[in-house]
Amino acid sequence: MQEAEDKRRLDNLIKNKKFTKAQIGQIEAGIRDHLTDEQIGVFASECFTATQMLFIKRLYTLPNRKFTLKEIELIANPDFSIGQMDMIKWGFNSNLSFEQVKIYASTEFTEAQMDVIRAGLQDYIQVEQYADARFDAGQMDEIRIGLKSGLDVSLYKDPDFNKNQMFQIRLGLESKLPVEQIKKYANPRLSADDMFEYRKLLEKGVKYPERYFETKKRYKNLPDDTLQALAHTAANSTVSYEKLDVIAKGNFTEEQIKFLISVGKPSDKAIKEQMTTEKNLEKAVKKGRHRGDDKVNR
Repeated sequence: MQEAEDKRRLDNLIKNKKFTKAQIGQIEAGIRDHLTDEQIGVFASECFTATQMLFIKRLYTLPNRKFTLKEIELIANPDFSIGQMDMIKWGFNSNLSFEQVKIYASTEFTEAQMDVIRAGLQDYIQVEQYADARFDAGQMDEIRIGLKSGLDVSLYKDPDFNKNQMFQIRLGLESKLPVEQIKKYANPRLSADDMFEYRKLLEKGVKYPERYFETKKRYKNLPDDTLQALAHTAANSTVSYEKLDVIAKGNFTEEQIKFLISVGKPSDKAIKEQMTTEKNLEKAVKKGRHRGDDKVNR
C-alpha cells in the first residue's frame, strides 16, 4: 500500500519533467524521508543538479536546527554553488535573522565574499560599507577588520586599492599616524611594498618621505647600498638634487653622505679628497692587520 502511494507521489512529482536517474533518486529519497510534496517541490526541478538536490533535502532533516520553508527557499537557488548554499545555511545556524542573511544571499557574491559579509554581521558591523561585489573577499576583509577596530576606513574603502595596499593603509591608521600623513601614501599607483616603506619612514619621523622615493627613482642605477644611503639622507633634508647629483658620482656610506651634505655644496675636488682619505684608511687598516698577523706567526 505504501509502495503504491510512494510511486503515485513520485510519478506526480516528475510528471512532464526530464530528470536524470540521479535527480529522480534524490526525489525518491525525499519521499522515503517523509517529506511533504511541498517540501520536495522546492528542489524537484531540472535546474538543480543531484548534488544540489541532496544538499537542499538534508536541510529538512538536520537534527540541530529546523529550517523554515522560507529559509530553505532562499538557499535553494540553482545558480548557487554548494559552497554558496552552505554559507547561507551557516548564517542561519549562526542565529542571523532572515533579513541579515538576505544581505549576502545573492549570486553576485562568491562563497568567500559571503563568508566575510557573514562574519561582519556576526560582529555587528555595518557590512553595507563593504557588501559590494566590486570588492573581492580580501578587500572586504580588510574593510571589515578596520570597521571592527573602529578605524576610518574611508581612507582605503576603494576598489582601486588591492587587499595588500589596504593592509598598509590600515596599519598606518592603527599606528596612529595623522590622517594627512597617511593620505601621502594612500595612492593606488603606489605598490604595497612602496606603501610599506613610506609608512615605516613616517613612523620613524622622517621629514620628507616623498624625497626618499624621488631619490630612489632618480638614481636607480646606483648600487643598492649607496642608493639606500642617498635616499635616506635626502628624506631627512632639503638638500638639492644638484648636490645629490655630485655626491652620487662617488661610492659613499650613509655617514659619509651626511658629512658631505653638512659641509655645504661638495665639489668634485672635495669628493675626490674624501675618496682618497677612505682609501688611505683602508690601506692603513690592512697594513695594521698584516703586522698583527706577523706577530702571531712569530
